[in-house]
Amino acid sequence: MIKKVPEDLVTTVELVVSELCTNAVEHTASGEEDGHFVLELEAHPEHVRVAVIDLGAKTDPVVRDEAVSADAVSGRGLLIVDAVSKAWGTEPLRVGRRVWADVVGASV
Repeated sequence: MIKKVPEDLVTTVELVVSELCTNAVEHTASGEEDGHFVLELEAHPEHVRVAVIDLGAKTDPVVRDEAVSADAVSGRGLLIVDAVSKAWGTEPLRVGRRVWADVVGASV
């Protein structure tokens, strides 16, 4: 049986996918020439897990504590992910790392 996915969940998952993929390209070796990343989506009864496996960076991803200027074009990605996800985190892999976020819709 195919279950219809709530529109609010789809919209939030799209936002998290966009932010995590952008971060992989902007802040890791995945954005370098011949770089790549992998997007994983897992549907669970209570949430959708969005994960991006990137080629890694020298620093771990963190939510910025300092304020970002209103006209800035970057710097809010993980702040957004943190705000719309029930949880998020990172895990090191043999090559690179996985950044994941669990997204819950109003109807899940």
